[in-house]
Amino acid sequence: MDIRVDTSSDRAAETPLMAWLDYISPPGTAARYSKNRHQNLRAFAAQREILRRVIQATNPASIACLGAGALNDVPYRMLVRDGVKIHLADWQAEAMEAGVAHTISRAEPDGPPACLYCALEDRAAGAYCRNFKLPRDAEKRRCAGFQPAPEDAERCATFVRGDEPNLHGEDITAGYASSFAARLGDILPQAQSWRQALAQARTLAREVRKQSAPLGIASGSIDLATSAMVMSQFEHEPYAYFSRQTQRLLGDPRPQEHKKLQASLELLRDELLTRQVERHCDEILRILKPGGRCFMSFEMFHFDAEARRWFLVGQMHRALELIAERFDFNFDILGEDGSTALFENKGTRSLVHCYVLERESA
Repeated sequence: MDIRVDTSSDRAAETPLMAWLDYISPPGTAARYSKNRHQNLRAFAAQREILRRVIQATNPASIACLGAGALNDVPYRMLVRDGVKIHLADWQAEAMEAGVAHTISRAEPDGPPACLYCALEDRAAGAYCRNFKLPRDAEKRRCAGFQPAPEDAERCATFVRGDEPNLHGEDITAGYASSFAARLGDILPQAQSWRQALAQARTLAREVRKQSAPLGIASGSIDLATSAMVMSQFEHEPYAYFSRQTQRLLGDPRPQEHKKLQASLELLRDELLTRQVERHCDEILRILKPGGRCFMSFEMFHFDAEARRWFLVGQMHRALELIAERFDFNFDILGEDGSTALFENKGTRSLVHCYVLERESA
């Protein structure tokens, strides 16, 4: 039996869907990243250190950080100093912009902040910042254009990002997640029940498999791709977007009716996660050079503080199966001790598994 609500299509017309891009990047995103920057840098320190070890061991000339966010888990300063060709990709472009702007300058214990870019050779500095100006104060490691921002003295107020690094405000599932979310606006307003909405969403999840929007990164151009703390996020989005928007349009199902729908809800979640993992891994394979490697980490166990128990995170065992179908595992680079890390942030605890992946042997 369908879950009926007291409203009709009239209510749907009065309650428009929130656009997907507004949902993933609500107003104030950059300000939120700025406010939590120092806390997040501390929380992700272990993740950055693990990736730093991978970079030192593989010595890449080019790197693509997929799901880069605000660069909390990316040793960005190291990459710039080493002259690595950097690609950053995330559907939250504003997060990457904020991450770059707040990472390049750092307060010095005995004086004003120094700039990462200003310390580079002139040509490289100009490629990273359009407002790089000579003369340069070598002692302070700042150029003539450096001005501390009034609201954050560590940040340069005049910084304008140049051609480097390459920022891709794109979907790292080759368009699967964003296509699904964008097309929900066409189907959900027509649904008169949760059961109808679910049926249409599952059909849509299969249909968008035929569409592809590759990242703006050339095939076979990357030595090292990274996907840190990304895979387990696929379990939440865009599934949560579907469920929240359906709730806006149709209201909450009654408890007994929700129980009947639970199996269908889980099937949709599993379908979305599986297809995103597949498309994400295939996109990594596309951009890697022959002999290229991938560093991947994701939450395998989550600690529920209220229940005081560790739980396996959803379908991560299925994600591992999909990874194993496409890659070989290299456990020599990180070693036994470097394959797991305990992550803690804002009262949450996670056990993160870390892997170095290579193309399957012929």
